[in-house]
Amino acid sequence: MASITLTNNKYAVGDTVSIYLASQRNRSDPNLGAPSGSAVTTAVVASDGSLTVTGLLDNTDYVCFVTAVGYIGFRTSLPTRSEALADTKTRLWGPGSPVATSIDRSLADTNLSALTSGTLLAVGNIVLPAGRTISTITFYSATTAGGTLTVQQFGLVRASDRAVLAITNDDTSTAWAANTAKTLTLATPYTPSDDVAAYATIVVAASQVPTLRGASVGHAAVATPVPILCGNTADTSLTAHPAVAATMGAVTAGANLPLVVLG
Repeated sequence: MASITLTNNKYAVGDTVSIYLASQRNRSDPNLGAPSGSAVTTAVVASDGSLTVTGLLDNTDYVCFVTAVGYIGFRTSLPTRSEALADTKTRLWGPGSPVATSIDRSLADTNLSALTSGTLLAVGNIVLPAGRTISTITFYSATTAGGTLTVQQFGLVRASDRAVLAITNDDTSTAWAANTAKTLTLATPYTPSDDVAAYATIVVAASQVPTLRGASVGHAAVATPVPILCGNTADTSLTAHPAVAATMGAVTAGANLPLVVLG
């Protein structure tokens, strides 16, 4: 799915603009005549005069329309070859043909002491592709196993506003051995309507939290620019992952970027 921002448009701030396929344009009155059929979507002109439209097909002609103001035409583009190849590589070479991953698994060569018992860890560098359903989240332990586990729960959080989008069931006291993948299933599968920058989140409460397999960015300064790449959150002393629709606590940038696989 594609999105586009029109910065030079003739509509007023606050106008609700209807978006149609170009084929729906009124041919007998191509300037002001109302289009045929139903609008594909709508968008509102922002305070700076720009109009951002999401959920569109790639490489397709569209028109914007407002009664008494008229039309603006535009065309969405195809993904670049490098973007298309990156997506294909993730699907074909990622573990289990995943929807998305935090890092290429070939880079997951570090034993990360990333977890603090009862504290929610946020792992970014993830894009949830529009229209692709996510059903599972997988983290990988490294050389240290979990000990006396009481909470093991994963989630998905939108990066822009830290809204919790989906969570898994709690795996409670189930063993998590060293150097082992743990895959948990979302209580409700999540399908974004647009591409979404997201964190995969994990909370483990235990006498000994496992270390995680992943990569180090070298220094927290690398992860600090917004959106913060990864780090512990202000959600501490947890007995469960924050609920869907809750707001995740602020992220404190860290250097640890675990491998996460979304399936």
